[in-house]
Amino acid sequence: MAGDDSYFNYTYYAGENSLQALSDNMANSWEYVISFYHVPTGKAIYFKAFITSFAESYNSSWNEEQVYGRADPIYLFSSTKRDMTLVFDAVAESEGEAYENLGKVGKLSRFLYPVYKETPVANTIAQSPLVRLKVMNLVRTLANDDSPAAAAGNQKTPAAMYKAYASSKEAQFGLLGAITNIAINHNIEGDHGVVFKGPNTILPKHINISVTFNAIHEHPLGWQVSGETALFGTLGGEYKTWPYGVQLAETVELAAAPPPSSAPATQQERDEAVAAVASAVGASPQSAQASSNAALMSSHQNTLAALAGAETQTAETLSALQSSEGQRLLDAFNTGFNEYYDGTEE
Repeated sequence: MAGDDSYFNYTYYAGENSLQALSDNMANSWEYVISFYHVPTGKAIYFKAFITSFAESYNSSWNEEQVYGRADPIYLFSSTKRDMTLVFDAVAESEGEAYENLGKVGKLSRFLYPVYKETPVANTIAQSPLVRLKVMNLVRTLANDDSPAAAAGNQKTPAAMYKAYASSKEAQFGLLGAITNIAINHNIEGDHGVVFKGPNTILPKHINISVTFNAIHEHPLGWQVSGETALFGTLGGEYKTWPYGVQLAETVELAAAPPPSSAPATQQERDEAVAAVASAVGASPQSAQASSNAALMSSHQNTLAALAGAETQTAETLSALQSSEGQRLLDAFNTGFNEYYDGTEE
């Protein structure tokens, strides 16, 4: 980085008469950059964001247990892994930019090597070559982030959420992880060609870099549920906007709850209702309970008496109906018999 406020200025290498790259303004003013931060040494590299491909992959691991008699196995969750592949170009608009691009690619390749500690016997690894990758707002950490992007998760209205959404330019806010592969294509045989620096010295104009990166997250990943509250990360909501820092104005429509029953459902509710009645009439809960029990007994007795009366009335009605129907059938039979007998005598 050329200075606190400038990422790129290739006049440092080719002199004041060198062509200044037009894309410098986009990288310096708008901060459209890709950064790599080497954790063991604290060194950083910035590239212009000439991204040709960026892909993420979330892979969940499950352990399968096949049970006899069951068609489907039982799945036990193990973990979810986040990997990404980033492909970008380091394009030179000047001889100085071609020179620095080649140097930055070399520095990036050195980030794949660990820190060694010398011992009397041999060198031993003191620290692994972990790297923080930052691709603007798309790849970054949410842990220990005091950047403007972190404030987006604390807004209340959709307009405020969108307005606050931003990303810090600092490489140390990149996502921690391990680079498992870097593929570099210098394209010296292509149409872009090279800059002939001098005898036996060339500078590629167009370098293509492909990076495979496996993320290592520094904060909890998973849902925390407490009652009706469910938040990702922690119940404090610090990481609810993971992984891109985007907060959505979510609305949840709950089904209407059924109206409460007018009758007390539990013994505690019945006791509370009795106490409320006793307080209202100035009686003790015991006497109110006794009065309530007597009223209930009386009500039950009246109900039983009414049912008995209805049953008696139903029996009498049925008997009357049976008697009436029997008399009607008997009269019809006698009439028919007499008509038949009278006809035979003639």
